Amino acid sequence: MSTQSTDDQRTFTRTYTQAYPKVLAYMRRRSDIDAAADLTAEVFVRAWNSRSQLFHAHHQLAWLYGVARNVLLEYYRRSEHTQTSLRTDTDDSTYLRSEFLTDVTQTSESTFAAPDETALVNTTLDIRQALSTLAPADQEILTLHAWEGLDSAELAEALDIGTSAARVRLHRARARLSVALNGVEEAHKSKHTNSNKGAR
Repeated sequence: MSTQSTDDQRTFTRTYTQAYPKVLAYMRRRSDIDAAADLTAEVFVRAWNSRSQLFHAHHQLAWLYGVARNVLLEYYRRSEHTQTSLRTDTDDSTYLRSEFLTDVTQTSESTFAAPDETALVNTTLDIRQALSTLAPADQEILTLHAWEGLDSAELAEALDIGTSAARVRLHRARARLSVALNGVEEAHKSKHTNSNKGAR
C-alpha cells in the first residue's frame, strides 16, 4: 500500500469519525429511521470515492451535507416520495424553537415567557405547520441553518451556490417563514376567539 493511500485512509477516518453522527442525524430528520443508516453509509462511500474533493473542501461537513442531499433526493425518487419528511424529536423540538424563533422569525419575547410544556409543544407545532407551507428550497436552507448549524459560507458549500446567494436565500426564506408563522398564529387566535363566542 502506498504512503499516499495510507495518508488518505487516515485523513478520511478522522473526517468519518467526526462527521458520521452529524450526517446520520441529518438523514434521520429527513428520511425513514430504518433507512437513515444505509443512506449515511452511501454518503461516505461517495465521499471516499471523491475524497480529493472532500479533502480540499473549505467546509468538509458542509460538503458532506451536499452529498447527503443528493443521496436523499435519489432515495425519495426511488421511493416515489413527493417531499422530504421533517421529523421532530424532543431535542429537535427545543432546537427548532430556540433557533427558528429567536434567529429566524424574530418573534416577540412574550412567546418565550410561557414555562409550561404545552406552550413549547404548541409553538413547535406552529413552526412545523408554517415550515410545511414553504417551498422545498426554503425548507432546505432553513433546516440546514437551524438543525445542522451551517453559516452562509457552509450553506454555500452544501448547496453548491455562492456565499452571497446563500445569504440572500436564507434571508428570504426567514422572511417567508415569519409571514407563514404569523398566519398560523392568527388562525389559532381566530379559532380561539370563535370558540369563546360559541361557549357564551
